[in-house]
Amino acid sequence: MNGTALFNFGSRWLPAREKRSGFSLIEVTIALGVVTFAAVSILGLLPTGLVVMRNAMNQTVEAQIVRSIAGQSVVANFANLTAGSPFYFDDEGQRVFTAEGSAYTVSLSNTTPVYPGSTNASTNLSASLVNLRIEIVERRSQQAVGITNLRTLQVANYGK
Repeated sequence: MNGTALFNFGSRWLPAREKRSGFSLIEVTIALGVVTFAAVSILGLLPTGLVVMRNAMNQTVEAQIVRSIAGQSVVANFANLTAGSPFYFDDEGQRVFTAEGSAYTVSLSNTTPVYPGSTNASTNLSASLVNLRIEIVERRSQQAVGITNLRTLQVANYGK
């Protein structure tokens, strides 16, 4: 022997520099276990991610609905702010004129604003400013119980 280590592979002896390379069964099993654990963890987070995405989408559509109502309320007369309520909107925030096929039902009501610390401000400003209460009911089907969100908007009259 000239100092070279020999390894027994079946019926033949090979020097160390000619050793076959590869993964053992234990190494492959451990690698598969790690990959499986990671895949199951990611799949477990998928439903949570979908719920969060759906909630974010609903908030975005509701903000678009409020913006649409705010734009219309600025040019409308105070007496006509709640006329035609309830309003219907589809799942993209576009107004539709029938309850059938709508995803959101919006009810409007106006109240006189309350000003803390002042007793006569409400009488002086009631002709110029009104609180618009916006009730948005999100409903995916007509039979389902809807989720209600309330928004408040202060609308100035600008001399109308």
